[in-house]
This record gives sequence, C-alpha cells and structure tokens, in this order.
Amino acid sequence: MSLTRAIRRVLAGVACAVSAAGMAAAASAPAGAAPVEALAAGALTSADTIVRQSFAADSGDRCRYGQTRGVLGWHLPTLGGGAVSVAVAGQVLDQPVVDVSTVCGDDGRFSVATVTGFVGSKAVHTASVRADNGAQRFNFRIAVPDRGARIDRVEARVCRFLPTSGSAVYCGATQTYKTPVA
Repeated sequence: MSLTRAIRRVLAGVACAVSAAGMAAAASAPAGAAPVEALAAGALTSADTIVRQSFAADSGDRCRYGQTRGVLGWHLPTLGGGAVSVAVAGQVLDQPVVDVSTVCGDDGRFSVATVTGFVGSKAVHTASVRADNGAQRFNFRIAVPDRGARIDRVEARVCRFLPTSGSAVYCGATQTYKTPVA
C-alpha cells in the first residue's frame, strides 16, 4: 500500500469518527438546542476549524451514581497552538432516575459535573452543572480571557455531595482531553 493511500485511509477513518460524534451529539441534544458550532460563534473567524471530541466521566462508585457525557467542540485557529475556545454540550445524570430501573437505590446525594479548561498548568475557565435524581442538560463555552493564550486541555470530573454539606463526599477520576490536531 502506498503512503498516499495509507494517509487517505487514516483521514477517512478520522472523518467517520468526527461525523459519528457529531451525529451522537445531535441525537442527544434537546429539542431546539443550538448545535455545538453555534455555541462559540462569537469567538470564530472564517479560518477557524472546529474539531468534535466526545467526553465522559463518572463518580467512580459501584453504581455510577453520577455520570456526565457529551461533546467538546474545539475551535482551533489555522495557525495552531491550542483552541481559542471550546464549546461543551452534554448532560449530567444522577441516579436513580425516575422511571429507570436500577439496582442501586437513592443514596441521598446529588452529582455535580465540572468541566475545566487549562492553559498549561493554569485553570482558566470552570463550569459546573448539578443534577439530583435525574438528568440536567448543559450547553456552554470555555474561553480564555487573554486573547493571546490558547486552551491546551479540558478536564471533566463528577463529584457527589450531601445536601447538608458544602464539600464533596467523593469524586470519580478526572478525565483529561487534550487539544486535538486540526
């Protein structure tokens, strides 16, 4: 197989994966929700490339009481060097959900999904969404306040809280998503 043919196959696979992620995001989006591309339209230029990447995290317990999943829409400038912004669309789920059968009963806690954008080791933007015995959809944009900086990774994490305390009882593993190559 020639090098050109091998590169074309890899690119075709990447295109299929990106398309599938987009279809999954569209299928899970609430009615009337803006597509991922529209979330950060204010930060776009005509030369930006948007790369979709699925993300997921859970609370790390046996029952997976808290879960989050969705799509990151990395807005990459043509000159590279990280994302100018990241559109985040998805949902956080807290078990038990009404009308959904589960072997784990209500533990009296609620779940909070947190998504944070980083430039190097510095957290530049954090957003959190809470759910209690149900699902909560979210749609927001992570951006860098300094126009010269670029987001190089996003971290997602789900923690569980008791209603009476202000601190997390426990958290699942942090999931890290690096800026994809455009």
